[in-house]
Amino acid sequence: GGAEMALFWGGGFVPHKLDLSDREPVNGLLDLGDVALDPGGIVRGRVTDAESGDPIEGALVRSVGGLDQELMTVGGVPAVTDVDGRYELHGVPLGAAAVIAIHNRYHFDPQVVMQTFGMRQGGNSLFEPGKRQAERDLTLTRALVLRGKVVAPDGRPVSGARVAAGDSQGMMMSMFLGGAPPVVFTDANGAFEIIPPPALMGTSRISATHRDFGPSEPMPVPKSGDGEIVLRLQPPHVVRGQVVDAEGEPIAAVRVRAAVKAKNAGDVDAEVFVESMAGQSTTTDGEGGFELRNAPSGEVVLHFEHPDYVPGELEIFVDRKTGSTDAPAFTLKLGESITGIVVDPEGKPASGVQVFANYSGNWEESAKGRTWG
Repeated sequence: GGAEMALFWGGGFVPHKLDLSDREPVNGLLDLGDVALDPGGIVRGRVTDAESGDPIEGALVRSVGGLDQELMTVGGVPAVTDVDGRYELHGVPLGAAAVIAIHNRYHFDPQVVMQTFGMRQGGNSLFEPGKRQAERDLTLTRALVLRGKVVAPDGRPVSGARVAAGDSQGMMMSMFLGGAPPVVFTDANGAFEIIPPPALMGTSRISATHRDFGPSEPMPVPKSGDGEIVLRLQPPHVVRGQVVDAEGEPIAAVRVRAAVKAKNAGDVDAEVFVESMAGQSTTTDGEGGFELRNAPSGEVVLHFEHPDYVPGELEIFVDRKTGSTDAPAFTLKLGESITGIVVDPEGKPASGVQVFANYSGNWEESAKGRTWG
């Protein structure tokens, strides 16, 4: 009970959703009846190198657009090109606007994605009226390969440093479409090789992090792969502070994490990506104190989370020219308690059920929803 939608996906058919909001289970079972799936259309073609014309083997090809946005805009099971660069894509929505190819040594076309992502049924289609088959040849531009090394503040090479490249939107789109995450780790000599995804919004940047040092200053991704990039990690930096309740009493076991403040409204995912790249988090001790090593520099947002308190945020400025930053004491507000019993369809108590608390209709706030018990 409680499900609002059933999703049918795969098998060479167009993804299909079934509304369950007006259906009631009988004896714990929900009868969906017969569900007719649309075979959609078939798109065939060839993927080649834009410069040499050579076939590209192993490219992932999928359709874009043509589905209800509430469902998804990427449809069907992806196809993989053979040794001759040929593919055959089944289950393509008849309203699909384009097909797109992904390969870890080539760039996907950002213009195709930006123009067609989010198209609904009825827009420009790959298929002619009344037809369920189409042909589309695709070309890919060989991606820029960046090579370089990560060094410590004194110039020594650093192994195991994490290097990330791209803009937040490009990173998400690359991974969503099936491309490799633009994150690599340095080898024993501090060397790395990385392919940044095409920038969709803003400027692509490259930076490095390591648990024993401060992050390198982000630098714009070069327009060519000539020369070696040197990313210099910064000296360790500690952010100290304390978390207290409304009575001024310290709160232990509060999770504290740091992220760079998003620079503009269009960069809503910047904090998520910076945190995932840097991994900067800690918990408060018995006195409510915390030490956060190697927080990002500049305008930083500290996030505080505890099961019994409403999550909070504190904006601070981190100056890496100093050895440490003392954050002002932060007060967490005690959250309201919600008690209840979860039962199965027969009314018997159900143990081991995960309960989710969502206290806002805003998706950014919803992402902070917590599960306890």
